[in-house]
Order: sequence, then C-alpha cells, then structure tokens
Amino acid sequence: MTDQPLLGPVPIRLPHLPWVAAAARVAARQAAVESFGVPGYGLTLAFPRAAGFAVAPRDFRPGDAQIARLLLSGRYRFAGALLEVGRGGDPWNRPSPTRAFAVELHRFAWLPHLVRVGG
Repeated sequence: MTDQPLLGPVPIRLPHLPWVAAAARVAARQAAVESFGVPGYGLTLAFPRAAGFAVAPRDFRPGDAQIARLLLSGRYRFAGALLEVGRGGDPWNRPSPTRAFAVELHRFAWLPHLVRVGG
C-alpha cells in the first residue's frame, strides 16, 4: 500500500452511447408537448400581456454614423491599417494587412457603428 493520500473517488468512464442522448431528447420533447394539455395551462394564457417597457434602456454602445458608412462601403480602417473589400465585400476571406488590424476586426468593436445606422 502506498503512503500517498487519495485525492478523491476515481471517475467511472461510461461507454459512448449516442442512442441514450437521443432517447433523452425525444422524452424531453414529448414531456414539453404534453405539458400544454395539463389542466390549468389555459389559465396561464388568460392574464393580460405587458404593453411594453416602463422605461427605455439607455444604449451603452454609442456609434458613429460616418464610420458606419465607411464600413458599409467596404473600407475597413482598424489600428491604422486599411482594407478595401468593396461594397458588399467580405473582410473575412482575405488576409488582414496587420496583426493589430486582425485583432480589431475580431473584437467586433465596430458593430455599434453599424447599429447606429441600422446596418
């Protein structure tokens, strides 16, 4: 016997059984479908719905419409580098000019500008 303390129970490895997961999904779906037929479910639908929000939440993502227009025209300027893909072009299927440009592109910090103009 060793003098080392046991760190905990040894995990039991179960064989991979995809049919068990599939059967569980089918059973869960069937339970959800049948729950709509439970007496009293209709009463939960009888209550009035909310008319809207009491207050409008503040948009914490201010955007710049000028930057959005440049992005929509296919001119991506990040970290001092410019990538022109043309209107409707795809900046993802071509190499980035610099590593810093790629980091900024993949941070998606430019999305609030598009939200500002609805793009």
